[in-house]
Amino acid sequence: MVQSNSSEEMSKGDEYLLNLFLTDEGIADPAIWYKKLRDESPVFRSSSGAIFLSRYEDCRMVFRDNRLGKDNREGPGGTALPREESEEVRAYREQISANRSDSSPSMLFLNPPDHTRLRGLVSRAFTPRRVESMRDSIKELTEDCLDNLADVGEGDAMEILGFLPVNVIGELVGVPRSDWEYFRPLVTAGVASLEAAPSLEELKASTAAFTEMGEYFTALLEERKARPER
Repeated sequence: MVQSNSSEEMSKGDEYLLNLFLTDEGIADPAIWYKKLRDESPVFRSSSGAIFLSRYEDCRMVFRDNRLGKDNREGPGGTALPREESEEVRAYREQISANRSDSSPSMLFLNPPDHTRLRGLVSRAFTPRRVESMRDSIKELTEDCLDNLADVGEGDAMEILGFLPVNVIGELVGVPRSDWEYFRPLVTAGVASLEAAPSLEELKASTAAFTEMGEYFTALLEERKARPER
């Protein structure tokens, strides 16, 4: 059962969240702050109004509860962290939220039956047999990344391996390898809006990146319809 925490625990939770997501130390070594959350404020309502859970069993229970959803088209589209945003950032988020219901949202943020319908269209690409058939390709992509590390002698693992999942998905959905370099800056700019404290410039760049990627995939789909043999 989820129970309300005391104000002392809630203030601890907010402090831990801010240290986890908004400090260099927390970003570099988040484990200590995750442990503090699990041990001292595993379930709490933040001063932002959002409820945070950090224990595995609690999160598993929520994910399996059909009474809870993830469709954010009607929400404010803001941050759940207990912090103040600038007026410019808040206004831009509200503008995005107002346009959200008129756009084509990601299936990641939809509830059934919309999510079920879209998931059915892509599920065949993610069957165990299909994924297993990509083993050699994924191994090749991984070895390419490691070869790059060997060439430079040292480096940041995230910078070198960070785009491996993007490349694998690109291979899975049929994005030409010649376009992968084009996608890297777009993906980086796009996901910046999912960070804990994006700036106004990052939010605008993210919107532009997702728009450009949408236009790319629309053109790619039209090409595949015209030339399915490719």
